[in-house]
Amino acid sequence: RNSKGFVMRYGSMTYCPYLKIDPTPADVYNTFTGFPLIDYTPTQEFNVKDTMIWKWLFEVYANCDQKKFEYILDSHTSKLLHPEVRSERLWVLLSSEHGVGKTSYFHWWRSLTSSEHVLFYHDYKTFADGFNMLQANKLLIYIDDASGITRSESQSLNSRVTLVSMKFN
Repeated sequence: RNSKGFVMRYGSMTYCPYLKIDPTPADVYNTFTGFPLIDYTPTQEFNVKDTMIWKWLFEVYANCDQKKFEYILDSHTSKLLHPEVRSERLWVLLSSEHGVGKTSYFHWWRSLTSSEHVLFYHDYKTFADGFNMLQANKLLIYIDDASGITRSESQSLNSRVTLVSMKFN
């Protein structure tokens, strides 16, 4: 409802992610719901570098390489500050071992943004299904197991990352 108590009327609908201020016109309904933690204020001060998450990101994902770690932090910071900008990059987390934290990355990103902005697939086959409406309006789509995909499927995945627009079913 608007300030006069009337039901809002919209001329169109869009998905336009933003950090703090919704940039869409008043007559356009934005399906992006914002980030739940945007107004969070910590109750105590702490050094983020002393946290287990910092250590986990540095050791597991950057392999204790400071240059890789800075790239990871810069990429994630950029995505959070400018969610409307598509990086057109496909991040691949590889390990021959199980239980090293590949899936934990999805859970960490979900905790930063909310479950409304991310989507988890157990494998490439379910991701590539023709009924893909769930993929609309997501900032991160995570495929847990993409091992064994064919060259054709790999090329299809790459083209999906760089698409300007996409039809959803």
